[in-house]
Amino acid sequence: MIGQKGDLRIIQYNVWKSANKVIIEFMTQDEVRSADILAIQEPWRNPFNGEGYNPSRGPFRLIEARTAGTRVSIYLNRRFRDEDFEILKVSKDLISIAILAEEGDKRVRTTIHNGYNPPPESKSVREEPQQLVELRNAIEIRGPQILLGDFNLHHPRWRGEGIIKHRLADNLLESTDRAGLASLLSQGLITRKLVVNKGQANERVQ
Repeated sequence: MIGQKGDLRIIQYNVWKSANKVIIEFMTQDEVRSADILAIQEPWRNPFNGEGYNPSRGPFRLIEARTAGTRVSIYLNRRFRDEDFEILKVSKDLISIAILAEEGDKRVRTTIHNGYNPPPESKSVREEPQQLVELRNAIEIRGPQILLGDFNLHHPRWRGEGIIKHRLADNLLESTDRAGLASLLSQGLITRKLVVNKGQANERVQ
């Protein structure tokens, strides 16, 4: 998915812990290399040191928790100077950074969150996992912000009518509504196609 906030260009991609060749091929694309931010979920991990893929001469800084269990990464284009951004939080399931930009005589601060919430055991689960609590707390700030990630929660607002929702999705929506966040994706948009059973396609909304 590609989203835009003013002149800020973001690409989001869940690589599903695929082999490193997936992220390598992804990052060779000109469209990807020119992006401001890559928000990656379930990134490939180096089995020897727990780090993600990022060539030393590549166009991005890699912001992530360097552990085997990391489930979110942010690649920030190196054209951003040190004074153009702040790293606010880095954990294996949530990264928050602030981008600082000049707009006229003002310096505007836009916060970017990339989060991961593990799939609940069932749609009726009410107790929030720590990942969702941290994510909800992160967006309780003032000022412009963008929330990205894979939350593994179904709800008619994004899946479309007729879907059985997760109870926890209501908790997330309560927080995003209070923060003034709105979805940039149209209802029911397919964001990934899975190929299963000898080539038959199965579509699903993240």
